[in-house]
Amino acid sequence: MKLVTLLLPEAYFEGLDKLIGKGVYPSRSAAIRFAVLDMLKKELWQQEEETVKEEVVTTRKGRVRHPPRPSR
Repeated sequence: MKLVTLLLPEAYFEGLDKLIGKGVYPSRSAAIRFAVLDMLKKELWQQEEETVKEEVVTTRKGRVRHPPRPSR
């Protein structure tokens, strides 16, 4: 893992601490990692997958050939 330093509004910290207090996440770092993962799934990887689906081509024999999936 790599260390990232970021500035967040105080309200974000308060929200994170409430989630940690409820036991939803074990730490601020874990909560932020989950949020980044969720964003990547929605904003990047899902779009890449849709692009791959659009690139499906039919060969001469009528078989469907899928291009390789993008690496993550």
